[in-house]
Amino acid sequence: MHDGKGSALPPLLLQLEYLSAEDWVEAGHGLPSLQPDGLVEYFFNPGFTARTGGLLRERDLLAQRDAFLADPGNRLHWLARHGVQHAPDELLVSVLCYASAPLLPLLKAWLTDMPPSDGPSGTNGPCRRLHLLIPGASTQPWLQPLVPLAQAHPHRLRLSPLPFLPQTEFDPLLWCCDLNLVRGEDSWLRALWAGIPWLWQAYPQDDAAHLQKLDAFLTRITPWLAGEPAFPAWQRALRAWNQAPDHDASDLVAWLQHPSGAALSRQLASATAAHVPDLAGSLMAFAQAKRTA
Repeated sequence: MHDGKGSALPPLLLQLEYLSAEDWVEAGHGLPSLQPDGLVEYFFNPGFTARTGGLLRERDLLAQRDAFLADPGNRLHWLARHGVQHAPDELLVSVLCYASAPLLPLLKAWLTDMPPSDGPSGTNGPCRRLHLLIPGASTQPWLQPLVPLAQAHPHRLRLSPLPFLPQTEFDPLLWCCDLNLVRGEDSWLRALWAGIPWLWQAYPQDDAAHLQKLDAFLTRITPWLAGEPAFPAWQRALRAWNQAPDHDASDLVAWLQHPSGAALSRQLASATAAHVPDLAGSLMAFAQAKRTA
């Protein structure tokens, strides 16, 4: 790169950190670090406030989501194209979690709360059959116990293994589902933008530091969701999904039955987009400012 006068500009070093809602993200964003060769490296921290680098969000992502959801035929077409047979009364759930996720306790608690008859499922509450869509199922051996469970309760639980999906297919998967179970950073953010009910599993750590990350996130978004009736139940479900003390599968089942979960997820997606800058745009603006300083 040149400065417009023919002189080569020195490299601009940016250290893109991992996503977190913790306080250190704001404190460290944009700080310089002098390198031994004389170059200056800058820390660029993604985060959930305007004083961070923001969050990855393509310019037309939310418009694409809304266009997809506006036509119910898009959902049916996507599922059929991927070999998924879907009944209208099923609760579609995408599953992307770590081995430590309490998925089996969740399913057993759901089945326990079902009516005793194993006849056709109904349309409300726990009577709906859970249909799990599992991308990359063949690479996740810890999911094998789900197979005999589904075989024992065919009218209550159904599994559809899928291959790993490219990004262009992963977003429609999330848009097709009624609940998205996600993990880590990337799928967490895609689920947030989907505006569909979701539970996030932070990368589990032995010292329970992942619970601090979860609490930091919940603290950040509380002002945006304080009036949402489903927010307390969702917080309990998130803590249960991350195996926090004093929370269990009953909190997860209670969240699945909450009638306002969809409204909360949509509100969170809209509020986040309104309050948090786009990471790519922020990065370009940051680099340009350092070039012209």
